[in-house]
Amino acid sequence: MRSSLETLVMNHDLPPFRGNQGLADRASLKKAVYEATGGRTFKRDFGLKDQIRRAAVSVMANIAEGFGCRSDREFVKFLFDAKRSVQEVQSHLYAASDEAYITGEQFKRMYSLGELCSKQLANLITFLVGREKRPPISISADSVDSVDSQTR
Repeated sequence: MRSSLETLVMNHDLPPFRGNQGLADRASLKKAVYEATGGRTFKRDFGLKDQIRRAAVSVMANIAEGFGCRSDREFVKFLFDAKRSVQEVQSHLYAASDEAYITGEQFKRMYSLGELCSKQLANLITFLVGREKRPPISISADSVDSVDSQTR
């Protein structure tokens, strides 16, 4: 079953995220954060727990919000916001690790999920910026005639 975010990507003219795996990675980051923050000791630190959870949700929310934009340029702004949210999650992971709220293995897993998300967002940004810089294709009657005469 596809997530609503996967459906959004499928309905836009965008390159696949390695078989739309990128969307699953972002959802996995959020899920991993929620699982890790549900632990007994982490639950008591309301500020850090809420902050890291909001940042993880913000990654997906910014991407979804970006899909509603009218231009690639606007979309890219939201993708940069999503990248910043990934970095915020990673920063909070250090704080959680320092306080022994998460294990070293949890830290590594969530941090590397964040790195993967960040790279995929960077690739999508690069694609959109490149697409915006390409001149629109215009076809005139002269160009069609020229191509037609060359193929005869």
